[in-house]
Amino acid sequence: MESVMSARASRLVVAVLVLAFVVGGFSCRNVPPPGSVQRAWPVNDGSLSLVASPVAGAPDFYHGRDPKVAVRIAFDPSLVELRRVSRFKLWVRVDADSGDAGSSGMWAQVGETTPQEQPIHFEAPGDGRYGLRASVVYENGQELFRPLELEEPQLWYVVDRTAPRLTWNDAIGKRLFAQKPTLELAWTADDRQFGREPVRLSYSLDGGGSWKPIGQRDARSGADHLSWIVPREVSGAVRVRVSATDLAGNSSHDDLELRYSRGVVLPAGDGGAVVEGRDATVASAPRKDGAGDTVAADAETDGPGLQVASGPSGDAAGPDPVDEGTGGETRPGEDEASRAPVRLLPPETTCLRGGGEFVVRWEAEAAAIDRDPELLDRVGLLEYSFDTPESEDAEWMLAGEAAVGAMGAAWLVPQSTDDGISLRLVVVGAEERSVDTIAGLSIDAAAPIVACTEIPEQVGGHLSLAIQGEDVGCSHLDAVLGFVRRKGEDLWTPMDESAVVWKGENSALELDLRQLPEATYDVFLVGRDAHGNTAATPGVATPAMGSFSLDKTPPAIVAQDPVTDWVGGFETSIGLELDAADARPPLVVEAREPDGEWREIRRLASLVGARDGIGVVVPVGVRELEMRVRVTDALGNQSTVTLGPRDVVPPLVFTTIEDGATLRPFSKETVAWTLHAAVAALRDELLVRVAYRLGAAGEWKRVHERLPADDGFEWVLPDGDGGAGRETQVLLRARLYRGTELVGEVLSPSFGIAGFPELVAVSEASMKAYAKGKDIEAAYRRRRDEPGGGSSSAAAAGSGRSSADDAEMGQLAREARDAYHEALELDPNNHHASYAFAMLLNDLDATANAGEIASQLEKTIEVQPGHASALINLGAVAIRSGDFERARSVLERAIRVNDSPLARFNLGLSLMFLEKPAEARAQFERALQLDPGVSGADAAIPVGDAWFYTAYSYVLEGELGTARAVYREHEALIPAELKAVIEQELTP
Repeated sequence: MESVMSARASRLVVAVLVLAFVVGGFSCRNVPPPGSVQRAWPVNDGSLSLVASPVAGAPDFYHGRDPKVAVRIAFDPSLVELRRVSRFKLWVRVDADSGDAGSSGMWAQVGETTPQEQPIHFEAPGDGRYGLRASVVYENGQELFRPLELEEPQLWYVVDRTAPRLTWNDAIGKRLFAQKPTLELAWTADDRQFGREPVRLSYSLDGGGSWKPIGQRDARSGADHLSWIVPREVSGAVRVRVSATDLAGNSSHDDLELRYSRGVVLPAGDGGAVVEGRDATVASAPRKDGAGDTVAADAETDGPGLQVASGPSGDAAGPDPVDEGTGGETRPGEDEASRAPVRLLPPETTCLRGGGEFVVRWEAEAAAIDRDPELLDRVGLLEYSFDTPESEDAEWMLAGEAAVGAMGAAWLVPQSTDDGISLRLVVVGAEERSVDTIAGLSIDAAAPIVACTEIPEQVGGHLSLAIQGEDVGCSHLDAVLGFVRRKGEDLWTPMDESAVVWKGENSALELDLRQLPEATYDVFLVGRDAHGNTAATPGVATPAMGSFSLDKTPPAIVAQDPVTDWVGGFETSIGLELDAADARPPLVVEAREPDGEWREIRRLASLVGARDGIGVVVPVGVRELEMRVRVTDALGNQSTVTLGPRDVVPPLVFTTIEDGATLRPFSKETVAWTLHAAVAALRDELLVRVAYRLGAAGEWKRVHERLPADDGFEWVLPDGDGGAGRETQVLLRARLYRGTELVGEVLSPSFGIAGFPELVAVSEASMKAYAKGKDIEAAYRRRRDEPGGGSSSAAAAGSGRSSADDAEMGQLAREARDAYHEALELDPNNHHASYAFAMLLNDLDATANAGEIASQLEKTIEVQPGHASALINLGAVAIRSGDFERARSVLERAIRVNDSPLARFNLGLSLMFLEKPAEARAQFERALQLDPGVSGADAAIPVGDAWFYTAYSYVLEGELGTARAVYREHEALIPAELKAVIEQELTP
């Protein structure tokens, strides 16, 4: 494919290269793109950055509490010539919302400063929204970007010192049997601009000393609400708080005092009411009207200040059911009439630990409390039984007693292991029957029993055992404790619990024996269940479960450090001596990462031949390496041997790049390297990819994609982009590939690309000589362009011009050249003269004067790095001379200075001859987009040539159908000599 592309590219006809100065302008500024969204940000450090770029989106909004803010101004280099800027001006426009209608929409200057003395401090007169823009003033007094009356701000600064206004609207308590008590909280919030911080709700049980979270909602102005499932700890006085923070950082809160009583939430004062509904009790806190006065809740109807929750069979939506217990819920075999007014709450677990204290809780029905006001003071007897509760002769034993209002009592659970335990609560002296029972509980006071199937006779530092475990109670085996003693000794030694790991999912026990000395040991295991019931520890007479002989000696291994270099990406050999009778595969080689972790780089599944050496590929991209070889014996004892750390030698070394050298931009440099001996033998299998990077954090840019490993190349250096007088540090990177596998990477020494010199003033005498040359050149051009004058080239035969005419024109040309020479001798920095001289030489004979033209253009760029026309023309000269790589580099810089159609067109030409058709096509398409006269005679580029090269780029890629379609669409614009070239390719 490459040879075909080269053959086709060689037949291309270079289009006419126009050497002309192109005046660039700014594109539209501060026009928000389609779909742009206003963004709001808080100001945290008291400063704003106002950045002007060629195309800006909708302005951002910044919010702060401090009226005074520091504004730093920056302009994109494509908008202004930064070296000419003497001052920045800051302008402000007050938004109509700010209350200053007199200045609304009018721009006023509020400060100015030099670029070196930034920032500008702006102080707002009060709360409001202030639009900001910036303008620049050049050294000659010219001002750019002075804002027009209707022009939008580049950013808005909102001064906001008012905290959010928060007001409680209502707090309505709901309680359904079998459901958790819920408090419906409602509030209203109002603020200029809420940010990302939500509205938060919290509660306090100690009068505001400490707070616990309730929940949060997205912050927004207007009414909002949240359902709070009230936790059990809330009893008595409770304070509820709603708080919010706006985008500027202003915070506020509002507190609501409530009290909790008799299973419902009530207002703290006397204004609340309790309403009885079927299977439900409801309470409402006072609401506030618009003036903030307290309004009593309606105790008789379902008005807006009071909601009555329906029972379980009702249609009204209530809180989601939870498995809190059966208190209040009709149990099987029980009707509403027989239901006890004081109900036991089922415990969180039905498996209780024997011998431990357990708290049993209950609750009282609010309606029963109203019917019997002394109910909460009556005594509740808590009893338990091992018999069936329905049995007439069931024996009940006292577990504890407490006042009904305590809502619970502690029970010391019997030290026994039984199932079918029942609890009941009997209220002494109650006016109505109050006995409630819960059955189906179990007690576990027994420790689990464990045994192991088999213990090996000989073990290493780690031992894994299969365990059989049984817990006769309702709990489960949760841990295993290990005990060991030396053979022949009497006392057992407990193992550290961290060295005994129980894996219940597969009934396995892992023992870490590395802390024990080598000997023969007895072992005994003890089980512990989830309740903490633990079997008895072994005594002197306790027989062992098994015995093992501990062998912690790892296999012997010795590694021989290679005498050859460790070359990054290439193989080295490690010699080994190991006890093959003791060692077991696999044998693993690891390398230490920079973070200290070891990473496997080689694994041998067999030890056969390991003594002859192990081939290991040295990792890529490391400067120092430490390796270790690891092997284990049959018992799992591990042996390691470490090599290094040693320096890693790069596979290639740059020989023409000097460390710390400073080179000129756009100069052509030879880049070469030498291969390490271990790499040179494989040179025919390797390719090199080369890239460069400007600065320490720049992106890597491709130089060459496929180079032979034993080759070098010529490189046209890029512009360092360091600015006038500043040097840019550069690195080259070479990556070696064997096929698609990366086998090596090397960085060159750091070198610099010199910056262009600072602009200097041109002497008055030199400028006078330059002006004289321009006048003479103008006379020469007028004489040349007269009827019959024709071109000044040698091909003037038949033009009707006399010998006297030629002599006169020649004399004028020589005088103009002499004047430019004189101007440059008086001041070599006169870039006006050097550029004019280059254009005159191009006009006289572009081919014969090519070298001098390039020299004068280079002088112009050296003095004035941003001279777009000189850059474009230097690129064109490079194309004419066949130096396409240099042309690309120069024209890419021209586009960064001024993105013009002509620069894009010439860059496309250079890429075509570099056989990069897709990249070239993108440049031609962009040139056609940028050229305002693309459809007329005033086009800045040869339009027909651009369409020819666009179509031909598809030919080079083999896309003949697409090439034919583009060619047919624009055939009328393409010159005849270029039609012949492409039609030859498109003809079947």
